[in-house]
Amino acid sequence: MARPAGWHVECAAIALSRIGTGLDIQGGGNDLIFPHHEFTAAHAECVSGSADSLATMCMPG
Repeated sequence: MARPAGWHVECAAIALSRIGTGLDIQGGGNDLIFPHHEFTAAHAECVSGSADSLATMCMPG
């Protein structure tokens, strides 16, 4: 099932506004391994200016 194109931006915005930067682990379903985690991290990096703005490790499951 396809997901809306803008939801990567939405997830990055929610994470940055609620949790901030520098997460250690980002969780999610197996269907989110690619491209969601990578896209969300890229959007967060663009907004924050930091390559370490979101999680350093993604743990699907």
